Amino acid sequence: DCDTVVDDGLTTYTWYFDADLDSFGDSTVSTVSCSVPAGYVTPSHAGDADFEVFIEFGPTGIGEMPASSSDLTVTLETDYTDADFRDADGDGADDVLVAGGWSNSGAGVAYYVEGGSRAFVVNARSSAVATFAGEASYDHLGDSVALCDLDDDGHADAILGAPYADGGAASSGLVHVFSWSYAGAISASAADAKLPGTAERDNFGMKVECLGDLDVDGREEVGITAPYADSGGLRSGTGYIFFGGLAGTVAAASADTVVRGDAVDDQLYDVIGLGDVTDDGALDVVFGSSRNDDGGTDGGAAWIFAGGGL
Repeated sequence: DCDTVVDDGLTTYTWYFDADLDSFGDSTVSTVSCSVPAGYVTPSHAGDADFEVFIEFGPTGIGEMPASSSDLTVTLETDYTDADFRDADGDGADDVLVAGGWSNSGAGVAYYVEGGSRAFVVNARSSAVATFAGEASYDHLGDSVALCDLDDDGHADAILGAPYADGGAASSGLVHVFSWSYAGAISASAADAKLPGTAERDNFGMKVECLGDLDVDGREEVGITAPYADSGGLRSGTGYIFFGGLAGTVAAASADTVVRGDAVDDQLYDVIGLGDVTDDGALDVVFGSSRNDDGGTDGGAAWIFAGGGL
């Protein structure tokens, strides 16, 4: 019914919804019409290759949950590598730092998107308050990201790992810290603090994680891993904890706590803030390796460190 006459024989087309305004539509969301509806694109531009991050606001309960039921969907026009959620601006609503480390010829990109709404779809690029861009091809800025209040100002600072950047040596890795507030287009070169990896192909910054305030001084701590560092044997991996207040250039070796991988090829990769699982009044930290052989070949292992002893 294109001109108020039902079945009038006029040519119709299938149009595809362009949620992120990149001129390529979602082939799973379509409508039939004689002319293009608002928010849709032509048939020749079907097949949007965007990635989507689905966010469910807790509590979520137990059982299976389809992605289509998520409260928030963030779409990216590139690959998705990591995201973190935190009320960075202090308005009471969690914000999103979401990244695609493979974008821009591998230089990487990350978007800071403000929260404050539910049950909606946002495009990271068009909705971002701040966009962080990697410095060089294959740096992979945003392979891991975290929001963390390192300076006790009540706002979260943005921490972005670039594990293939030439920090202290080729592919040693480089972590960038951007203090609040951040807005607009921001180059990684403008970071308020830079933490370069130590040795060639350490890949420092493969994982960055906000660990909470371990020493109860008001400033939160950040954990970082370099899975291919050789501190405990070839590619054993190394974990680092930095106690807040980062500025300027901070060498990985100057970390407040260093955790060495257990054996050759352990590739200590993961670090997570656990909360107080040891019930000693201090937040605890776990480092993990999927390649450790203590329980069997590549069975993996996790090591929990009581926060009061770090």
